[in-house]
Parts: sequence; C-alpha cells; structure tokens
Amino acid sequence: KLAVGQGLVGQAAFANQVVLVPDVTQAKEWLPNPLLPDTKAEVAVPIALGNKLLGVLDVQHNIVNGLQQEDANALMSVTSQVAIALEKARLLERVSRQAGIEAQINLIGQQIQKTTSIEEAMQIAVRELGRVTKAQQTSIQLTANKTGANGH
Repeated sequence: KLAVGQGLVGQAAFANQVVLVPDVTQAKEWLPNPLLPDTKAEVAVPIALGNKLLGVLDVQHNIVNGLQQEDANALMSVTSQVAIALEKARLLERVSRQAGIEAQINLIGQQIQKTTSIEEAMQIAVRELGRVTKAQQTSIQLTANKTGANGH
C-alpha cells in the first residue's frame, strides 16, 4: 500500500492519470520495490469510473524503455473494463442485499397478516425484527393517539 501521492502509484491515484516512466533511474519520485529489484521501467494506470478511483494497476518491466505509450494505452483499455466489472459487481451485490431485505420484510408481513390479535402481531414483529437485525434486545412501544381517529 502506498499513500495517495507517494511513488508512481500514488501519483497516478492522486492525479487519476497514467504515470509512465520508461527509465525509473530518471524519475526522482520512483520508489523501488524490494520484491522487484530488477525494475527498469514502470507504468501506473488508474482503475477509475470518471473521477471515482477504485485502484491502480502497476506494471513493471526489467528493461529500460520496456514500457511505452502503446503499452499504457492498452493498459488503460484493460483498466476501463476492470472498473466497469467492479462497479457491476458492487451494484449486483447491493441489489442482491436489497432483494434479501425485501424478501425478509415480505415474509414478516405475511406472518403478521395471519395473526388474529394485536398482541400476536407485535410478538411476531418483535421476534422477526430481532432475528433479522441480530439485535440482543428488540421492543416495540405503542403510544395512544390523543387527537382521535379523525385528527381533531
């Protein structure tokens, strides 16, 4: 992990722009990676949807000038597709979670509709809401409407 603005990856994240360095010995902002000691060229490409940064793809090469603008362009195409796929996955997860919640609400509603008393309906509501929310304690408090049925 690098802080935004730190190293080539951090610069790409900060500016949301590709950072291409064909010769890392010529870039004072380059940070060597001890796991990749033979790095001679590097390109950092933001994975973004518009201004929303999702990550940075970092590619390193062991030959000076081993990465050129054509490589950066190809990687930009890849990161665009990755960004779209990530966003679709996030949306699908959100929709699935919402569908699950709605299914639980419908099930609780069906159980309540089968009851014959207010007490039984409240017991089901408290029990099921506690189960769904995983709350240690659940309660419902009813208050009397002092204005009457017609609002006066």
